[in-house]
Amino acid sequence: MKVALVLPPHSFEERYNKAIAKAAGTFPPLGILYIGAVLEKAGHKVIVLDGSMKDIFEINEAIYKFEPDIIAVNVMTFLWDKVKTWTMDMKAKYPKVFIAAGGHHVTQIKEKALIECDSIDAILLGEAEFAMDNLANALEKGKELAGMTGIITRNKDGKIISGPPAPRLENLDEIPFPARHLLNIHDYVPALEQYRRLPVTNMITTRGCPYKCIFCSSGNTKAYYRSPQNVLEEIKVLVNKYGIKDITFWDDTFTLNKKRVLELMELIKKEKLDLIWCCNSRVNTLDRELLKEMSEAGCWKIFFGVESMNQKQLNTLKKGVLAPQIHAAIKGCKEFGIESECSFIFGIPGETYQEGLQTIEEIKKLDPDYAKFFPMTPLPGTEFDSIAASTGTIVDNDLSKRTENQMVYVPNTMKAEELQSLLKIAYKKFYFRPTYVAKRVLKLRSIEDIKKAWKGVRAVASI
Repeated sequence: MKVALVLPPHSFEERYNKAIAKAAGTFPPLGILYIGAVLEKAGHKVIVLDGSMKDIFEINEAIYKFEPDIIAVNVMTFLWDKVKTWTMDMKAKYPKVFIAAGGHHVTQIKEKALIECDSIDAILLGEAEFAMDNLANALEKGKELAGMTGIITRNKDGKIISGPPAPRLENLDEIPFPARHLLNIHDYVPALEQYRRLPVTNMITTRGCPYKCIFCSSGNTKAYYRSPQNVLEEIKVLVNKYGIKDITFWDDTFTLNKKRVLELMELIKKEKLDLIWCCNSRVNTLDRELLKEMSEAGCWKIFFGVESMNQKQLNTLKKGVLAPQIHAAIKGCKEFGIESECSFIFGIPGETYQEGLQTIEEIKKLDPDYAKFFPMTPLPGTEFDSIAASTGTIVDNDLSKRTENQMVYVPNTMKAEELQSLLKIAYKKFYFRPTYVAKRVLKLRSIEDIKKAWKGVRAVASI
């Protein structure tokens, strides 16, 4: 079968907002590259069309030339309305093409996706690698799809049939490495603070997150891990085949299993690769031993979803951390020469404007190397989505605004203009501190550093 894997076309302004877009970038879409690898291993022909790099005309032209049997589209919430329109156009042009949709949004709304969009023939739920493979094999052999594991589709009478949920993929070492050859990974440059050296790319070494943050749709699940040896093999492919010099480990929490991370650090150090890397972590999963080993193995930055410096707000978010742990983690990063990046949320249920201002002052005292600020956003499938209407006001129901970068919710304890003000004040007060500016200037080492810094200044100044 010929399968076109598509990430719908979108601009950085749509995905983020006009200000942040000035400093934004993107990584290769690992989700559909994993699916591509599984499909190719099974003998199917695959193309990957990434809408963060191609416009609608380029994608349509590629589909016309490839003549796929299946179009599989990855759906994010803010792109759902676009997907409905685009798949309708595809079905009109190519009525015999089977159209499947997967990704976070349709996994959350399930059967509703097929009700809302007649042009989509099937929904793939959750981890879709093997569900997509089974779907392609069944279509190739003319088998009935209704009732297949991990798939929602229509039977011959048009009735929507949900198959049993697919089991989680537990042995991640069995999954082939992402099919990066299906696109040019050197075309991708992430946001300015997400890399230090080029070429850079991303990897995933775990799946799942056991924590229960109310705003997150990927939490409250068991975590599964790739073995350190399997991770090292992919790192070596990236370094030796693609010339990669900087990797971002895109796991929800790279440091969940200390023993595993320490073993991986030893393997990386023994290889003596020309490589640096960064990762996502939680402040309550680090200690001095782990930070020391990570630093020695090439870690240059850690991203933390801190979200608030106010313990009341942290408890509301069900972060499961204490404010002193936040300070300890950032202090530890400084001690071992690792940069830190922290995200923060404003407009948390029950938060007042004054508490937001106090949080900004605490963030300045924390003094991470980078900070990002987001409005509280109700995403489908999250606990917060179920309580948003009772704790505040949904000021914009447009799904295209559900990007976590645009204000769609205001808590009852705050005015909309106050929330907008907090987001602006936070960026200006954090990044335009004389001490911060001086620190960043002293770290400039190249023309590339200067270009990145200027992009950041332009982005913050336009907020």
